[in-house]
Amino acid sequence: MRKRLTIITPSYEDQISLKELFLGLNQALHLIGNNVDVSLVYVNDSPWNYFPIDNLVDAVKTPLTSFSISEIIGLNLCQNLGHQKALITGLAYAYSKYE
Repeated sequence: MRKRLTIITPSYEDQISLKELFLGLNQALHLIGNNVDVSLVYVNDSPWNYFPIDNLVDAVKTPLTSFSISEIIGLNLCQNLGHQKALITGLAYAYSKYE
């Protein structure tokens, strides 16, 4: 039986750090092997700075299939709620999707 790991992170006008997080996680996740399905959920808490997921993959300049992260989900909030509420939003999303 495959295990699931979901990583949730808030983001506020911080695509550069998000790119670094993405690359660092990918390197670390290679160590756990391929029997784990890994999803990355980022919650954009900056409504005036919409950041589509394709921009992240393009910024890394590597096809998604070569990463250990099997799924990347971007949630764009319609207003700035703060990082704690952004985390709760990500948790609620992951819980409803993977319950």
